[in-house]
Amino acid sequence: MTVRQTLFRDLSRVMLSLTRVPQPRIGSWTIDSEGLIHLTNRPLTLRLHEFENLGIPTGIDRKTTYVTSEAYFRDTLFYHDNRIRYQPNSMNDEEDGRSQMANLAMTRTILSDYTSRDVHHGPFFF
Repeated sequence: MTVRQTLFRDLSRVMLSLTRVPQPRIGSWTIDSEGLIHLTNRPLTLRLHEFENLGIPTGIDRKTTYVTSEAYFRDTLFYHDNRIRYQPNSMNDEEDGRSQMANLAMTRTILSDYTSRDVHHGPFFF
């Protein structure tokens, strides 16, 4: 087995073991200088990463973690708003722009219908 294979096998085992442990916050893991992992950074999603690479401000500080699912969803919708604001060419035409804005507004409106108050404050699972 190569060093690379061993690394990825071990990383997958760490990730799988983390799925069994409820977390108090929504965020992403960091590894400190002693090799310990901590839940101290904002969730890093592919979309967030893409927006930052395109120069679209996300409004989410790197050290942000979320203690409620609602706060996380609100911030996610905010950076989608910023995509429309800072990247107007993301709309094909006026109708597409109206549709994108309507979808964001509708998502805000129905969000509470799709989130359970029982788990609003966690526990959260990776």
